[in-house]
Amino acid sequence: MTGTQPGTRPADPDTPATGRSPRVGRVRFAVLGLLFVGITINYIDRAAISVSLPHISQDFHIPPAVASLIMSAFFWTYAFGQMPGGWLADRFGPRVTLFFASLWWGVATALMGLARSTGMLIVLRMVLGLGEAPSFPASAKVVARWFPKTERSFASATFNNGNAVGGALSIPLVALVVAAVGWRGAFAAAAGWACCGRSAGGCTTATRSTTGN
Repeated sequence: MTGTQPGTRPADPDTPATGRSPRVGRVRFAVLGLLFVGITINYIDRAAISVSLPHISQDFHIPPAVASLIMSAFFWTYAFGQMPGGWLADRFGPRVTLFFASLWWGVATALMGLARSTGMLIVLRMVLGLGEAPSFPASAKVVARWFPKTERSFASATFNNGNAVGGALSIPLVALVVAAVGWRGAFAAAAGWACCGRSAGGCTTATRSTTGN
């Protein structure tokens, strides 16, 4: 028997949008919105250190050279983790990968607020980089599953724009939190935002379960 049951996603991800059920046509843009929110929170979390570092340096008496190591430590593991992150999205699916990645980076961000030494900050920045690495590969996997070829560039640009929006929001948001509750509280708030992203991932999972895998 051919065709697609009502309320299910067509097996062929390249099927034009007109060949999809109306429900899937609407849902895919909701999923895209959740990806955008997740990438935005992802960037805010990683940028929290930029505002907090002057305060951290003052508390821990960190010289500029060591402060640069704290900043760059994130990218050591973030760069290394891109291809493994893509493999995880292929192996376990983007929903599972994004869920555990956001859990990982939320915990790492919260622990940074509890750091008691420069070495601990560097290690946690590396842990954060690993946790955030799968975000873009897994998001690209979601776009490939939900959008036809004629819409994938737009969808990819939309979730990728979370980088720019997160960058624009992170400095004033984190600065306000640091001014109100200190740099440790800022990392706690950033971890809370990561929990929001994880909840969004759960919504995506629930949506996908009603439209097919």
